[in-house]
Amino acid sequence: MAYKTKLQVETKIKQDLDLEEEEFIQATELTEYVNDAITIIESFLNSLGLTDQYFLSKANISLVSGTADYALPSNLYADKLEEVVYSNGATIYRVKKIANTMSAEDIEILNRYSTTQYYQYRIRNDSSTARYFQLIPSSRETVANAIVVEYFRSLERVSADADLVEVPDIALLYLYQYVKVKVYEKESHANYGSAVAELEKLEVLMTSTLQGQLADPDINRIELDKNIYEEMS
Repeated sequence: MAYKTKLQVETKIKQDLDLEEEEFIQATELTEYVNDAITIIESFLNSLGLTDQYFLSKANISLVSGTADYALPSNLYADKLEEVVYSNGATIYRVKKIANTMSAEDIEILNRYSTTQYYQYRIRNDSSTARYFQLIPSSRETVANAIVVEYFRSLERVSADADLVEVPDIALLYLYQYVKVKVYEKESHANYGSAVAELEKLEVLMTSTLQGQLADPDINRIELDKNIYEEMS
């Protein structure tokens, strides 16, 4: 899929609305409208269960002995981790998220006394700008890239002209129309009502088109036989 740049998207919108010479709609406003549309499209994709197709990403965490808190990927969407795996030589296992019922006391006991316990984790939000992947117990070793994290990322917002608007083709049509509606709304334009009606039609079309991209739920559901690998370890 060939994505359009922010410049290409905004140029088309300006041409369609004859805004090339107009200053009533500022450049920063137009970009804000584009990013608002991306946020709505992102929500659509997630609500339709298309996270695997459009959002799945991967990161590695290097462990440091005695350290529990590690930075989460900066583009993590809604704290959604798909899978966390510990991988160090022949030792490979899924790192499970701790139960919400585990008490702070239990966590402290694991941190202080556990020497053989498999790692677990939780996501901790200390503030709006301080989110951590907390390993429980704290790392007992220093190992590069020992934790593999598959997670759902956010769609990138745009600011520079060369930034890509990474939405599906049908969603790009919705984005164009959404921005037109916002422009017409600010201008109190006579075409505002008809533009809203067209946006609603595109929302229905976008939803049905994206739903058609959902994979067969039975595809690739066969469990891997791990016995041979476990016997080798």
